[in-house]
Amino acid sequence: EPIDIDKHQASMGILIGENHWRGKGVATEVINASSNWLKKNLGIREFFLGVDLSNKSAIKAYEKSGFEKTGKLLDSENVIKMQLNLN
Repeated sequence: EPIDIDKHQASMGILIGENHWRGKGVATEVINASSNWLKKNLGIREFFLGVDLSNKSAIKAYEKSGFEKTGKLLDSENVIKMQLNLN
């Protein structure tokens, strides 16, 4: 996903394709490890993503990692924008 070094921002996304890995905390682990690595190594402090409102498990995983809903994306009424700030 796009990373803006100057603004200390990055877009993030994750897909757990294999059903047997869903619901086991893998998404949260990957999100936390990725965001912490990006903060430590590239100084990224803000992360953004979009998630379909019907994907309750993804929203739960993102919120567990500290993401907060910020509003709907302009291109779809079903996709919510979420943001994580690491200071």
